[in-house]
Parts: sequence; structure tokens; C-alpha cells
Amino acid sequence: MAESSPLLLVQPMEHTPVGNVVAQHFVRWMPHYLGEKATLHRPSNAGGMDAIVWAARSGPPERTLVLMSQLWLGRLEALPAARVWVPLQIVLQGSWCLMAPEARHLPDFAALQAWLRTMGRPVRLGLPFNFGFPELWMQAMSRKTGLTWQASTYGTARQTVQALAAGKVDLVLDRCGDSSQYLGNPQERERSGYAGVQVLAQVGAPTPLAAATFAQWQLPPLPLGWMAWFASESMPEERREAVGKALYAILLRPDTQALIAAQQQQPVRMSPSESQNFVRRAQVQSESLRNWLERSADPLRELNSRIP
Repeated sequence: MAESSPLLLVQPMEHTPVGNVVAQHFVRWMPHYLGEKATLHRPSNAGGMDAIVWAARSGPPERTLVLMSQLWLGRLEALPAARVWVPLQIVLQGSWCLMAPEARHLPDFAALQAWLRTMGRPVRLGLPFNFGFPELWMQAMSRKTGLTWQASTYGTARQTVQALAAGKVDLVLDRCGDSSQYLGNPQERERSGYAGVQVLAQVGAPTPLAAATFAQWQLPPLPLGWMAWFASESMPEERREAVGKALYAILLRPDTQALIAAQQQQPVRMSPSESQNFVRRAQVQSESLRNWLERSADPLRELNSRIP
């Protein structure tokens, strides 16, 4: 590999500001810890599946890294089986929030259930993506409530909540970090459309307005969201180990931990080996949950037993 050839970091996630912040931070420090130039691949930045396809088909395997969340990882089955992605380093975890119109008095699940049953139509749920664990959670809620649920997806958390305020959806399930900049600031709440929104329950670290947890509401659980760096399986193992050590060293920096926390995400300190085991367990868990949901007679009890 030529000395002038930089390590290419690909950030494919759309409408995810934290992805850009994290990617740029790692680009900045990678030369210090790996001893090589690094650059963010601008043509594919926030390019969604097209960016991942580019990385899989055209990115040099020995010098291409991809930052993916658990949601994007669940879509890789749509790609040609030309490249297998290997997790190198988890960088953060994130919470989920269930939101409803503030005008509704919904102190517990019983009140929520009673309200949903008065609608006389399917429950409309706003989601960031209608696949992976959010999709499974919606299916479990349909069984728990005995009602039909329909998903509507929106590009950003702000658009999703604006749809909630406008009455286009009844509830919103979204990543808390994407909404936190609005939830905790009265002026931003009013300007952005969050003024008419309440957080019913959350999974993970508390948010400014969360009053309960999913467990307290006896809702189907959701695993914490996460984001990690991946490399091609074609990258030589010795090279993957060196890159993984550099990523880990950057992750442990105090400024990295502070940067992630400032994005209302949960910093982690998993080693590369711990990260790899975590992601592989999550992949198996996602597949088994999907298969189970199609045949389980008691989805809530089994879902709780499968997600810690």
C-alpha cells in the first residue's frame, strides 16, 4: 500500500448528526495512533445504503472502515454477498424514547391502552426506520394491545415529532439522543414543535423529560442502540488488530468520551474483542427474535427473557 494512500473512513448513516461528529473525531486522531493518514470519504458521507455498497464493492479492503449502527447492520442482507463486515470497535450506545402528545394524560400503560382502544382504527407509530428492533417492537406491541399498528417513517427526529404534533401519528418511538437537544431547551421545544410532546418511557440513560422506564410500564423491551466501526473480512488479520487498537485508544481518550456524552449518547469502554463479541451476539439475537416472533404465542414474556 502506498504511503500516500489514506485510511478511508465511511460514515453512511443519513440524518444522524452524531455519526458525522464521531467519524470526524476519529479521522482527526487516527494518524496519531495508527501512524497513517486518514480521511472521511466525502462522496459517500451520509449516503445510506449507497455508501455501504460503495464500501463493499469499491473501497480498498485493507484501508476502508465503515461506521454503522445496529439498524444499518440489519440491512446488510440486502447487499450482494461480496464482502463480510467484521466489527472492530463499539464507540457508543443510545437510548430509546416513546413519545405521545402532551395533551393526553397517560400516567401508565393502562391509560395508554384505554386511549388507543378508543380510536377505532390502527395505531399510527412514527419510527426512524421500519426494520430491525423497532419493527419487532411494534409487532410485539400489536400483540400486547390486541390492536393493529402501522408504521410511518421520517428522515429526522424533528420531522417525526412534527408529525406527532400535527396529528399524523399517535405515538413516536425514536432515539432519545436525536431529540434531546429539543427536549431540554424550552426555546428549542417551542420553535421545533416539541412543545406539545411528552416522553412516556425510555430505555437507557434518562432524558430531560422521561418519567418512567419501559420496564416500569411493562412495555416490550428494546436493547440499547449502538454504533461501531467495521472492517472488511478481507482486511488482513494483523492489520485489523492494529486498526482496532488505534480505534480503542481513541475511544478511551477523555475528549472522545466527553464528545459522545455531549451528543446525549452513552460512551462505552469495550475493548476490540469485547466489541466483536457484543456485535455478534446482537446479530444472532436479532435473527432469532425475528424468527421467534413469527411463531411465539406469548411474545411479551419471551421478548423480556431474550433482552437483558
